[in-house]
Amino acid sequence: MRQRTLEARQHWDEAEQALGSCDFAAARGELVEFLRIRPGDAQAHFRLAQACRRDPCEDFKVAEEHLQAAYASGYSPAEINLENKLLAFQSTGESGESENALQSSLARYPESEPLILEALARGCIRSGRMSDANVWLDRWVKYHPEDWYARLWRGSLYQHLAQAPLAAHDYRQVLKARPERADIRKRLGLMLAASGYDYQEAFGYLEDALQHQADDADTLVALARCLHAERQPEKAKSLLSQVLAARPDHVEALISLSLIEIDLRHDLEALQVLRKLEPLVQQVDSLDAQDRLLRLDPITYPPRATKRLEKLLHLQGTVLRRLGRDGEARTYHKKLQRLQDDTAALTRAVLQQQERPRDADLLCRIGELQRKLGRDEEAENWLKKALQVNPDHHRTHQALSEYYETLDDPQARLRAAEHRRLAQGKM
Repeated sequence: MRQRTLEARQHWDEAEQALGSCDFAAARGELVEFLRIRPGDAQAHFRLAQACRRDPCEDFKVAEEHLQAAYASGYSPAEINLENKLLAFQSTGESGESENALQSSLARYPESEPLILEALARGCIRSGRMSDANVWLDRWVKYHPEDWYARLWRGSLYQHLAQAPLAAHDYRQVLKARPERADIRKRLGLMLAASGYDYQEAFGYLEDALQHQADDADTLVALARCLHAERQPEKAKSLLSQVLAARPDHVEALISLSLIEIDLRHDLEALQVLRKLEPLVQQVDSLDAQDRLLRLDPITYPPRATKRLEKLLHLQGTVLRRLGRDGEARTYHKKLQRLQDDTAALTRAVLQQQERPRDADLLCRIGELQRKLGRDEEAENWLKKALQVNPDHHRTHQALSEYYETLDDPQARLRAAEHRRLAQGKM
């Protein structure tokens, strides 16, 4: 019996240590072992529920099961009620009742403010409301500056949003609290290289990262950019060739290679690389990027298709002009101008939508502009929002019908037919 008690105490102490370090996977393992010895411990069930929710892998089903077990074992109803609110919003991100309930809890449970702000931010990320998530993360950092985990979340969001200097600043603060985190040293190196603020410092972090992952493509591309900036183009090209031999469709490697060839005035070689990029720059998976952010593992190079396409068109025009192919260069310049006009129109529409959130015409317009810019997933979401406001909005039904017709999927064809029927006003 004494041995079992000692084992339980060891698992509990290690779980507490893991929770203090925000190592939720380790905490889950220790709490599961503790509950094998003490299956009716209400506090252990509650802590395990929290760990399952807060873990970047987010096991909401198991979290709910252990919350119910904690309640059945007599744990504090007030704490369980708050945890249920955290779970409800974080798992859906839906604006409305669950979000309002959680926001009102900030005043009622000031001692739980970091937990509430974290859940609010993660729920907003889940529903694609990155600006709202940023607001909650800013508040978390402002009022709890000693909490390195807040900085890690905000830095990850900045990385997702391609705000490399801001991400680097937060990662630097995380490293002060957790200098043993090799993954954060790598992230800092990547963001320093992306921001262009300090290539030499970035180089040190990136070389260290390669000691752990010698063939990591993103790290090699970032190192190549550092070498290019330090006027070592041949060494940079060697690293990029290594990446492209394994992953010939690595967009950032191709962009970096094209810039080196342009700087070397190897215009024909640059044009050849840019031609390879044409079918790739808009092949982005924004949902995968969002899922990666939710797992606290943001992608290194955010899938900003419009920015990539702008860069591609500009570089193609530049190279063609230098080659004396002025007619082709003008064609790319016109494409670039149309793209910039559509992007500006989208920005204006989104700003207007903030003032008129229930304007179905405006929501539909945003969806149409997103489609013109090649952002089909975002377009679909905006068009669905328009139908939530006005289920009979014919123009939105027509836009969704045209979108679904482009998908090679039997279910999509059925949806296209249904929206086409509704666009014509048929019941």
